[in-house]
Amino acid sequence: MIRRGGQHDLVHLKWPPRSPDLNPCDFHTLRYIKERAALNMAMRVAATNAKDKGILVTMMCPGWVKTDMGGRDRGVLEPEESIAAVINTLSTLDETHHGVFMDREGIPYPFQENPAGQSANSFLMV
Repeated sequence: MIRRGGQHDLVHLKWPPRSPDLNPCDFHTLRYIKERAALNMAMRVAATNAKDKGILVTMMCPGWVKTDMGGRDRGVLEPEESIAAVINTLSTLDETHHGVFMDREGIPYPFQENPAGQSANSFLMV
């Protein structure tokens, strides 16, 4: 938790939802799929629980980054590119982003609804 100007920010980056057939990494294990499903649900619950507390909950995918996990030879983004885009997007978040799962540029993924009427305090689950 980072305290900044009365706002609370917590960043959690994750892959977007997709069919296992489209997954660029070799994470076709039951454990990985269950962990992803649990994280997605946990963030939806966090968004619901934080709704009336003035806390903004949102999730963000950093993109397919050239890392050990993502595949240095298969990723499409350098770590610096992804980080710069994430930091830029973080500075633009407001209550319209509550409950939204978005990419590093702030473009929402369609699987998740955006609950309306949230306060602008920021608690970021990315």
